[in-house]
Amino acid sequence: NTTVDGDRELSLSASSLGFATGQGTIVILDDDVPTLNIVFSNASISEKYGTTTGIVSRNTSTTSTLTVDLMNSRRSLADIPATVVIPQGAVSISFTVQAINDAVADGDDSLELSAAASGFQPSSGTLNIIDDDVPGLFIELAAASVSEPRGTTTAKVKRNTQTNYPIIVSLASSDTGEAVVPISVEISAGASEASFTITAMADNVVDGPQKARITASFLG
Repeated sequence: NTTVDGDRELSLSASSLGFATGQGTIVILDDDVPTLNIVFSNASISEKYGTTTGIVSRNTSTTSTLTVDLMNSRRSLADIPATVVIPQGAVSISFTVQAINDAVADGDDSLELSAAASGFQPSSGTLNIIDDDVPGLFIELAAASVSEPRGTTTAKVKRNTQTNYPIIVSLASSDTGEAVVPISVEISAGASEASFTITAMADNVVDGPQKARITASFLG
């Protein structure tokens, strides 16, 4: 077995009709060491509200409680409790792993969760986090309206992808007679956003408030 239960003495006897019974003793040496084991009910979970159950077990006597420290190699990917306690009389304890939704299209990822306790061999397991985000651009306006002629407002275009490379974002106005924007703007490496100016145009027509849709696009 794999349980730490100490050395055991085993008595053996042999008998046959017409022969004296023979007896002997053998000592079974326990080769197991106190060890923890950590497993997950699901090896992969979605980044969006994904959860799984982790189970930590021990291979020793259950006559006392055991406090187990839990460690997370990637705290930005999932939340776990710092410790769990295996109760007296129990071999294992369960806990919840909660994925963290970062709203960034950074692809699937993985993390390592480990369990450790004094006097025990530690254990670790890998959990996969499935990304639910798709690459996108978002425009944020400092003001929702501007006055003609030549009224301006600042806008930001943001990306939800990794920032280790620059991108050139194309900008467009649905009605350049009402509002104009730069042809493009660069989001620099290491940055998640860039600013640009929206300028209202004077059309010399009494036509009341007008709307112009500002769009951002990137062909990567």
